[in-house]
Amino acid sequence: MNVAAPPNLPPLPTVPNNGRGRVVADIDHQAPVLVQSKLGEIPHNYRSSSSAIDKHYTSCEQGQCQSGGREVWGALPRLDASGQPQLTTVTRHIDAQPASVLMGTAKWGALGALAGAGAGTLVGLFAGLPLGVCAAAGAGAAGLAAGAVGGHQASRDRIRLEWQEKPVQDLTLAGYYHTVSEETRQECHYEYWGGQSHYVCRTVHDGWNHRFRSDVQGTTLATYFEPVVVHYQAS
Repeated sequence: MNVAAPPNLPPLPTVPNNGRGRVVADIDHQAPVLVQSKLGEIPHNYRSSSSAIDKHYTSCEQGQCQSGGREVWGALPRLDASGQPQLTTVTRHIDAQPASVLMGTAKWGALGALAGAGAGTLVGLFAGLPLGVCAAAGAGAAGLAAGAVGGHQASRDRIRLEWQEKPVQDLTLAGYYHTVSEETRQECHYEYWGGQSHYVCRTVHDGWNHRFRSDVQGTTLATYFEPVVVHYQAS
């Protein structure tokens, strides 16, 4: 499949063997100059005996993200005198090929065998048949079927190179989320009853984990094109 390049961009290399071959290429293109910059700060995660939360979401509109202890960083575009993102020439190395039929068959076959073994075991439990025999039969049948499907899917896999439009975004720390999850631990000990020793474990509450997650939002300033590898299924 031939994909036309956007205006003013060169055509990309064609993948051999109608998309089933391997393509190795170094492609020059324009990309934004990005600088790692501090966007603000949010609180550190902590553990507490209380699950209380003041706010589930805190906005940075009134300077709440200027302190907090945990820095949030992002890649910001460097701007020129007119406020437009600066571009530079970069080289993208591409080494790609379609999915392997052998690997596809093996991967799907293994997953199918696991599922088949579980199903075979259940059949054996309900039917009163030997569990090992049922599990092996289920694994074999399901593995063969799934392997055939995986191999067929992989044989239809094709790749192509195409130019894709990407945004150049200015990032801001808009706020942060506060979530709480319970912390538990296992308590184990020996109990003696029925004339025997039994190792007994139970799950007990052990505090609350308070976590803070940044809400970074982007505003698109411009766009650029970069070469990407696209997988598709042959018709």
